Amino acid sequence: MKVRILTAIMFFVAVSFISAQSLNWNSIEKANSSQVYLNFGFDFGMTTQLGFALKLKAKKPILLVSDISVPMGNELNDYKFRLGAQMQVLSFKSLKTSIQYMSILRRYETNLVRQIGIGQMLSMTTGIHKEGWSVAFELAYDASVASHLKHTDELRNMYSNIQDAWYRNTGGQWQIGFQASKKIGRIELNIRAGAIDARGEDVDALLPAYAGLGAVVWL
Repeated sequence: MKVRILTAIMFFVAVSFISAQSLNWNSIEKANSSQVYLNFGFDFGMTTQLGFALKLKAKKPILLVSDISVPMGNELNDYKFRLGAQMQVLSFKSLKTSIQYMSILRRYETNLVRQIGIGQMLSMTTGIHKEGWSVAFELAYDASVASHLKHTDELRNMYSNIQDAWYRNTGGQWQIGFQASKKIGRIELNIRAGAIDARGEDVDALLPAYAGLGAVVWL
């Protein structure tokens, strides 16, 4: 049981990136194309994220979003892949609110265990979006639906009865913070920061915070 709890905690120390994609919805309303975004930041470790968003033709701005994030380092065994959509649900002059839903696939490996996780994230942002800048509040919940644990021989030598298996509902975390952006030509620079709080009695991260810098380019 202790090993299961340990591996569940380790799962949330795996590669993970900041919640909703930082967007200026004023720019999106006037754009007719897709975008590429690149983010760097701290979220349980130094992380790089590359993503693509496609704007759909609809009455309200909707983006199909896909991205992958990896830790900065020599090894690329860990990654997080996300696929979902972000939609503006409220617009009153410069005040705009959006929601985002993402399906998540995570991989994390150590010398003791390899984990494949399936999760989902729901987030909301609301704030002021002007012609060349924006500032907004963000709230997100990132949940792990199920994780498959495959243990190495090193761990089996210590716990001979341990078994590889799927484990359901292995944890979750709340993210609360802010984001801001500044448009320079076709490029939109953004910054974000906030706090992370583990669900219920789950163990908080060693540094329960996130921060990042990013850039969005309209194609």
